[in-house]
Amino acid sequence: MTTRDLPCWGKTFADIPLAERPVHGKRQMNAREIEAVVDYILAIYQGKRITVEWCLKYFPTSRGICDTLP
Repeated sequence: MTTRDLPCWGKTFADIPLAERPVHGKRQMNAREIEAVVDYILAIYQGKRITVEWCLKYFPTSRGICDTLP
């Protein structure tokens, strides 16, 4: 099984329309950059409930993803 087969938000890579897929970068992030992203995510989102409003802010064209949130 590849990463493309693992579900995320109830969908696999094949379920996501081409226009909504992330752009492939020219290089991978290094360990320092990854740690900075993780620190940011933890500081902003850890312990907070995801709301429909928050979801639609980040996924405005993927309403199916946000439909299951309270």
